[in-house]
Amino acid sequence: MTCNRLGYKINVSMSLKDSPCQNFHRFVCDGRQTNTTASTVGNGASNETGGFGASWAFQMLSESFHRVESNPKIPVRSQTDAHKFLTFYLSCYHSIAPGYRNVRSLKHYLRSFNFSWPGAKVDELSAFDLLIRMELDFNIGAFFRFGISLKRQNAWDFTLKPPKISKFLFSPTRKENYRKYLDKMVRMMGGGLKHSSTVEIIAKMEEELFELAVMDKKQRLPLKNLSFLTPNITPEVWMQTFSKYFVLSKFLDNHTMVITSPEYFRRLFNSLSKKEGALYLGWRITRFGGCFTNEIRSLEHTLQMNVDSCSHPVADARTFCREYSSKLMLPQLISFATESLTTKNDVSAVANVVDSIKKQLLKGLNLNPWLDNNTKAVAIQKINSTRLVLPEIGRRSDKNATAVEFPDLGADFLENWIRVVPRAGFPARKFEIDEAVQKLYKDHIKYDVYANELHVPIVSSRPPYYSPDLPVSTTYAVLGTVVAHELLHALDAQGRDVDVKGQALPWWSEDFTDMYNSKSTCYVNLYENRGNYTNNTIQEDVIDSAAVRYAYSAFKAALPLDKVGNVLGGLKAFNPDQTFFIAYCHNFCDNVSDHPESHGGSTKYSEAENRCNIPLMNMEEFARAFSCVPNDPMSPAKRCYLW
Repeated sequence: MTCNRLGYKINVSMSLKDSPCQNFHRFVCDGRQTNTTASTVGNGASNETGGFGASWAFQMLSESFHRVESNPKIPVRSQTDAHKFLTFYLSCYHSIAPGYRNVRSLKHYLRSFNFSWPGAKVDELSAFDLLIRMELDFNIGAFFRFGISLKRQNAWDFTLKPPKISKFLFSPTRKENYRKYLDKMVRMMGGGLKHSSTVEIIAKMEEELFELAVMDKKQRLPLKNLSFLTPNITPEVWMQTFSKYFVLSKFLDNHTMVITSPEYFRRLFNSLSKKEGALYLGWRITRFGGCFTNEIRSLEHTLQMNVDSCSHPVADARTFCREYSSKLMLPQLISFATESLTTKNDVSAVANVVDSIKKQLLKGLNLNPWLDNNTKAVAIQKINSTRLVLPEIGRRSDKNATAVEFPDLGADFLENWIRVVPRAGFPARKFEIDEAVQKLYKDHIKYDVYANELHVPIVSSRPPYYSPDLPVSTTYAVLGTVVAHELLHALDAQGRDVDVKGQALPWWSEDFTDMYNSKSTCYVNLYENRGNYTNNTIQEDVIDSAAVRYAYSAFKAALPLDKVGNVLGGLKAFNPDQTFFIAYCHNFCDNVSDHPESHGGSTKYSEAENRCNIPLMNMEEFARAFSCVPNDPMSPAKRCYLW
């Protein structure tokens, strides 16, 4: 399919009335003027490499989600990062999607905290610890909102505010429904037939706390005076408990806390030693867990109690769970996306192309007559030691990695939630998620001169760079040329001042520097003869010519092993060598953005037509492939050669 599509797009872009030996760019690209519905696949490889549209990446991700939703076969042990993300997402989806019954999961969730409800029995200190843990470790937003700011050096200002509670919850029109809702929840969770007193206690306390929460009075207290809020809980216990669940390692005496609605907190904390406090604590924790429980969500929806509760609509389980999982597990989402957009075999095939280019480049450096021995030795060492950075398939976090390490997950979402949330840290924001996904298809193949690394992202394993059904002529013309171009940056004016270890150390000899400058004038003359040239582009011009030559050599070495077929579908009139040059030039059919005038003469790339034509003018292999005679425009008497 890819082969046929690319062959068709190239075919309709060609202008066969033009001679390839006169202006090859016109021969390959000018047919587009009369075939306006056609579009190239490569789009000029976005200067040095190409990009994808966002729609493609998100469509592939969406298809992957649908596949796993319908056939969720995920291992429960030795999970990769992608497995963990999928397991978390699927358990969320199955937990709140219509038709699932999972109150048992909610009860198990409460038992995970050594707590049961409505039969709540817990001592004051344990209740206090659980309340703080639910907010600082799990951020459920049911009891308070906690903040921190640096007032001055070594002096923190902590803030404690009541949770956001909707006033509509206690309006006369809602009270009756709310009592029904609370009654059904108590009964559903095993409160028995005689539970009216439980309902009354919780409802009364909730209303009292609401009235106190909206008073909005503020009071600043030193941490050592927090016993003002909790006579039975010492300031030392406060600080120990907060330090236990908060990233700040130590609370100091000179820290203060600004408390909004202090009477709300006095009432809340002082109730923890009583039955009403334990019932209210269990109710709020249960209600939060109910947000991820289909039966509870359905009950809320029926009784119109989805005010001041769950933010996501019942019917939108799929979208909510994708977004929620992505916020908590962004690195794992990227692993899942990577495995959705490419395969291990395709990544391996791309790595083989890179190895082939490196072999040809090393061979060329060994034979290069301009390089003195010392300069040649460093150049060869740099190419030999270049580290290839590829998309990771089957990635597993480890304790030395920067990504958060999550344990293996299972089918119960609330159990997964307890395992994931405390480790996840601050949830990723939407723009961070969007940027991370966009990076997968926007990233270019690029060489890092200081790390001596060649970064080959997902796009390199997708058309037009690579596809298993593309012939090697196309693969090396597009992917191979870009790889060679980037590797050559290790040797040129970018890499000449950085040694193999990434240290700022010039390694070109004076003789080779003089030779480079002298040889560069050949390229300058060639480009000047084509008109509209600025000297800003000379470094990239030299590399363009060398890159396509090395890509061609690697293509010829790979041609006998080509299992696909030696020609591109739709271009059977052309042999493999001709197809290589056509595919190379087709990359520049749409690439007009590098025109020097479009950037006030500051761009580092020549215009697209010259990036196609001039590197091929420097290749005798091109002239032979299209039977160009000497002194044809595409077969000049003098050719330039440096790398």
